[in-house]
This record gives sequence, C-alpha cells and structure tokens, in this order.
Amino acid sequence: MIQRIQSVWLAVGVLCGTMGMVLPLGVTIATAPNVGLIIHNDFISMSLQFFGTVGAIATIFQFKNRRLQMKIAKIFGGVFLAAFSWEIWKVVVQTHGMATVKPGLFLTALAGACCLMAGRAIQKDEALVKSIDRLR
Repeated sequence: MIQRIQSVWLAVGVLCGTMGMVLPLGVTIATAPNVGLIIHNDFISMSLQFFGTVGAIATIFQFKNRRLQMKIAKIFGGVFLAAFSWEIWKVVVQTHGMATVKPGLFLTALAGACCLMAGRAIQKDEALVKSIDRLR
C-alpha cells in the first residue's frame, strides 16, 4: 500500500537526499572579508547519496514484500548515514574546523533518519499483520 506512513517517510527521505546533493555542505572561514570557499559534495558522498536516493525510491514500490522492504529501508538509512559521516569528516577534518555548516550537510542525516523511521514503521506494520493473522 503506497499510502501508508512508511511511504511518506521514504518520500521525505528521497526529497532530503535529493536536496542534500544539490545544496552546499559548508563555507570555509577565511581571514579576508567576504572570501570563503563553498564546500560541495565530492564523488564519494555524491555517489552514496545517489545510491541511497535511488534505493529509497525502489523501496517505496516493494510494499507487497514487507520483510524485504524493511531490510532495504534500514540498509539505505545506513547508506545515508555513511554519506553523512563522510561529509562531516570532509567539512570538519579537511578544513581543520574552520568552516560554517550549511543545510546540505544536515539534509543527508535527515534522509537517513527518515529511512530508518520508515523501516521501523514497516516493522510495526508487519507485527500488526501477524497479530491479525493470529486472530483469524
């Protein structure tokens, strides 16, 4: 069923993952006024986000097999969180902490959290179906 709450969580995750690929991660702090380098995604974080976004889209349409959908949603939540960890390392370590964080960084973490919330909603849905089957 596409209109269930897990589909909403996955759609929000796809939206956040897509926006996370487009928006900048941060801006380096420079000593001169109005001079700063905008930090964008590199190949690794872009590919992880793209893989997570496409996987979350595919997960929405696996609604007939809830066990598979639950596993896939949790895996792609982990992929988004791996991309977030890579981006944190890139912004903080490579700039030696001399950067301000932009929304693109947090959208990746939000996408991962949405995929994990979708996995939890699928798990609750599966438990509900099992309890209904026991009553029959």
